[in-house]
Amino acid sequence: MAAVWMSGKPLKKDEIATYLRDQFKLDLANQKLDSALGHLEKDTLLVKIGDGALRIPDSQQTKLDAEVVEAEGVAKKAREFFNETLTALGCGLRRMRYGSALKSTSLSL
Repeated sequence: MAAVWMSGKPLKKDEIATYLRDQFKLDLANQKLDSALGHLEKDTLLVKIGDGALRIPDSQQTKLDAEVVEAEGVAKKAREFFNETLTALGCGLRRMRYGSALKSTSLSL
């Protein structure tokens, strides 16, 4: 599913295998890939279209998009909290990089 989602377009089985190998260094045997794709189709996380390519159904795409927005919000809040913490310690990020800010406090990586 990640291969189809990250590519942004429907992919055929051989394209999925290539994407997984190139992007994730994951070289799956045909039997394992068939099994994984079969489970994803059964659970309607992927659907076949006319040319045999697999795509993410609209309902799943909507859920994924919402999860991305939520994750980005969590990441933003974490960055803000980190910046507020450093600012409270007198190490604002506008003037320093993280490493310099951490060196000037009792914090360490």
